[in-house]
Amino acid sequence: MNINIFTQTGVVVLIGLACKNAILIVEFARDRQLAGESIFKAAVEAATVRLRPIVMTSACFIHMLPPYLASGAGAEMRRSLGTAMLWGAFGVTVFGIFLTPVFFYVIRRFVRGRTPGSETVDTAAQPAAVDGGVPRAIVSAPANSDAGN
Repeated sequence: MNINIFTQTGVVVLIGLACKNAILIVEFARDRQLAGESIFKAAVEAATVRLRPIVMTSACFIHMLPPYLASGAGAEMRRSLGTAMLWGAFGVTVFGIFLTPVFFYVIRRFVRGRTPGSETVDTAAQPAAVDGGVPRAIVSAPANSDAGN
């Protein structure tokens, strides 16, 4: 199979699908962890609870079956897109359902002491404040200065 523009377009769509699936699982697991559950239990519960929406979204790619089975004029381009999208959606779904909770668990174990939202910011170590995405210098003037003289 050629890696042509149609296949590349399908890969871009599949990257979006994989990201959406991972966001669904990780966000739910993070919320469960903040609610007090263990990392492992939060990851397993996220994978089981979010399974239905993930499978439903991936099932929408069944419309790629006719291009996958195409014949006749232009069949090569339809087959390349159909193959990439149909089998890619299947692979993204299967690997995402199993690997995303595993990666969530492993990464959370590496940063065990930190829980989401508990990071403290050391203001003395920050040289500049950010205002609307543009850094500005922090200038402190003496309280008794006479600026008019």
